[in-house]
Amino acid sequence: MDDKTAETHISETLTGNLRENALQFVMFLRKNDIELIRSGGYWEDTLYWSAMFRGEFVCFFLVGAEEPEQDPNTFVIWSDNNSAGWYENAEIDEYIKETFWQNVDFCGNCGFCGGGTGKSIFSRDFDNVCITTFKFDNPDENAVKCAIKMVELRKNDILGNTDSCNHYSG
Repeated sequence: MDDKTAETHISETLTGNLRENALQFVMFLRKNDIELIRSGGYWEDTLYWSAMFRGEFVCFFLVGAEEPEQDPNTFVIWSDNNSAGWYENAEIDEYIKETFWQNVDFCGNCGFCGGGTGKSIFSRDFDNVCITTFKFDNPDENAVKCAIKMVELRKNDILGNTDSCNHYSG
């Protein structure tokens, strides 16, 4: 596995507005004391990065194509696995809610999570939602703002600054 930073990886891989959006997102993560770790284990030597705060997953993202035949100008952000609690009833702007709802990660039966489930997301019910809940594919500026809000909400959840339960406890 190479020792490139996420910023270097983004700058060498992505182009145009997608590069700028990805760098904006990573800069926000860094400014908020979120550690970026090149994924290991099953994902070792891949293009995935984990974002961690106080030892808890916040989100993860992909920079570049997973397969050689795919477009290398690819940037995808997912919420943390099993991201329950913090998004159920959070008070956020209606426009941001709509953006979140447009980026719900519906199960594609990849075999990773055993199938989608029903989830309440900002007081709206969805069926067949993937374990990651949110997925931002090649996010534009508005979707990056929404992903940043997702990170803020998850960080507050980790800090215990919301009424939602910490889904990593008992």
